Amino acid sequence: MLRVLEIDYNQKFDSLFFILPGTYTSAIDEDWNDFNSLIINEARNININRPLYATICLSTEVMRSEEQVHLAIEYIDEWNIDGCYLVPEPPKNNYLINDPIWLINLLDLVSGIKLQGKKVVIGYSNQQLLCLALAKADAIASGNFLNVRSFSIERFQAPPPDASGRKSKWYYCPQALSEYQIPFLDLAHKLGISQELVTASAFGSTYSDILFSGAQPSSTNYNESGSFKHYLQCLKVQVQNSVKSTYESTKQGLNIQLETASSITEFLKNNGIRGRDRDFSEVVDVNLSAIAAFDSIRGMIMKHKWNDL
Repeated sequence: MLRVLEIDYNQKFDSLFFILPGTYTSAIDEDWNDFNSLIINEARNININRPLYATICLSTEVMRSEEQVHLAIEYIDEWNIDGCYLVPEPPKNNYLINDPIWLINLLDLVSGIKLQGKKVVIGYSNQQLLCLALAKADAIASGNFLNVRSFSIERFQAPPPDASGRKSKWYYCPQALSEYQIPFLDLAHKLGISQELVTASAFGSTYSDILFSGAQPSSTNYNESGSFKHYLQCLKVQVQNSVKSTYESTKQGLNIQLETASSITEFLKNNGIRGRDRDFSEVVDVNLSAIAAFDSIRGMIMKHKWNDL
């Protein structure tokens, strides 16, 4: 099966690396280690001709346990792989995570793997995981709908809900790290504060320009496709700008980004502009706390190793 995947998919599309299959786990133990080791050894035996990345899919319980996370790091250190495709399950299927323990453990896990000289790509990601730049993550993988921006095991165990109903269109405001439904943009237009939501030209996205052309946003032909493309373009630029030349400048940049988002979302909320469950104001403190805690735990070694990671 691995050889078929290599020939039919990876070679055809000239992929940069081969992601080995893995399983969702709620316990890091010898059985988990043995299962992954078998897959890795088989891949090495058939000589897959590109870097191998192991899939690491971890339950919320594992992600909240410092002991389990450190045990995973110990096992991964012994694996003959080039990198990891990491899929962490968020608590309570939340899109934006309000649990600082979960987030600090994710930072710890990513940095632990990076310090082994391996690459790390984090799947099912959104803007909250820009903080993983501080752990020198190599990439985050995101997508259009929320079901590819936040992992949920339930989506693989039950059929998807009926999608025949009308979907809401969202607008991603990168400086606020938040998303807003169009009726709230209408309110901003009515109050004369739309300029606070406009995406800067530096993001290279023109997909949302029509929302701020002077007409009421809901009267424009802003569509779902443009919403997705705008989000992904902005997130791409934010990712590219997140890792700086030094650990300290990266930490400073992330803190400034979060403080800016906090200031903007507070102003918008005071004027009735809210992002519902995609409003970053609900998790700004979580990210600031996780960054501060990570700096205390790993800061010294990350500063020292930064240019080698």
